[in-house]
Amino acid sequence: MEVLHNMKFLRGEIRNVEFEVISCENVDFNISTASVEVYRDKFVKTIPCVINQHSISFSFDTNDFNDKYYTIIVTISIGTEIIKRKRDVEIEDVWV
Repeated sequence: MEVLHNMKFLRGEIRNVEFEVISCENVDFNISTASVEVYRDKFVKTIPCVINQHSISFSFDTNDFNDKYYTIIVTISIGTEIIKRKRDVEIEDVWV
């Protein structure tokens, strides 16, 4: 699994992204709900995601976005806890 803090894409890419949650106390858990939202100064869209036992995955299609910079907010619920992660996204144009 690739650990990403900022994500860089080339326009035209479609990539599967996975966020994994690891228990610091070796406690068994399941993710109950999750969402992936894209922002550019304001809300742009929600990306469908798939919940696995300890991770979520989603497909990021750069063709869905016209601008260069975005922010992704991933929200994961485990029991009574809500975990949020923010990642900056850069989509570079490809000149052929």
